[in-house]
Amino acid sequence: MHTRDEITAALAAQRERVEGWFRALSADEMLRPVTASETEGGAMWTPKDHLAHLVGTERFFHGAIKRAIGGAEDALGFYTQTGSDETQATRNLINRANEQAANKYRAEAAEALFARLGETRQATLALLASLDDSQLAQFVAHSPFGDGTLAALFLTIAQHAGMHLTWLDEATAAHEPQSR
Repeated sequence: MHTRDEITAALAAQRERVEGWFRALSADEMLRPVTASETEGGAMWTPKDHLAHLVGTERFFHGAIKRAIGGAEDALGFYTQTGSDETQATRNLINRANEQAANKYRAEAAEALFARLGETRQATLALLASLDDSQLAQFVAHSPFGDGTLAALFLTIAQHAGMHLTWLDEATAAHEPQSR
């Protein structure tokens, strides 16, 4: 299991990279479609859609962590919704939820998303600080992330953002839409 210091460092590095990457874009670049949706028939995603997605995903993990601490049998909800721990079923569920979230936040201004990003990260760090080491080591049933512990859920927040930035780097370097 990863330590609290490792988690904190990963979250800090990720936040700095995310903030720098998105703030370097012009208003037009934030709205340019760059990656294909992973949902059939879904709209192309812009960098702003990715930013909104990162905020929403981090907030989703807050809820999952709190549900796990509270003893929920399926804190992430994937198994309950799919009836399976099968990777593709979980991925399909996540992709549909991602598309719905992208549509929900598509009209929100980039500056509002940056504000949400800051608030969300403060909540993440407060949640991390509220847990003791035994809670961080707690196993989360049906979790496909890392070693399946609460610590892994926190690390997944940072890793997830890195994955999106890699996709965005590749798509913008090619100057054409790329499949995620």
